[in-house]
Amino acid sequence: MTTYLGPLSEAVLAQSAALEKQATARKKEGDWAGAIAALRKVKALHGGLYKSTRLAKFLQQSGQFEEALQEIEWLVE
Repeated sequence: MTTYLGPLSEAVLAQSAALEKQATARKKEGDWAGAIAALRKVKALHGGLYKSTRLAKFLQQSGQFEEALQEIEWLVE
């Protein structure tokens, strides 16, 4: 299936959606490490097709400014 992220399988899309929900739940619980870990898994699933700024945003909100900047630079490349 082709999405705004490019060609991804239905299985990858379903797994990504579950991880995105998990990230939101962890954030609401105050578990920034868990939320960021879930988003890193989404990024790994999408590989070079990953274009979301959500990971960078979560890193910034958790106080990990250097990591957030690195993520933004990766996205720009």
